[in-house]
Amino acid sequence: MTVGKALSLVVAAVLLLAGGALALTGMGYLGEGGTSTAWSVIGAALAGSEWPW
Repeated sequence: MTVGKALSLVVAAVLLLAGGALALTGMGYLGEGGTSTAWSVIGAALAGSEWPW
């Protein structure tokens, strides 16, 4: 495995985890901040993004 592929996998994993956490927070499943449509949409977009573009 090349360094570029390994870096791509790491970045993809971070996007998936961060996006999932934002989406779940926006839907009210994580944290105590209530619900937010904006956070849900941004989180879903991050989690579903295919990197590199």
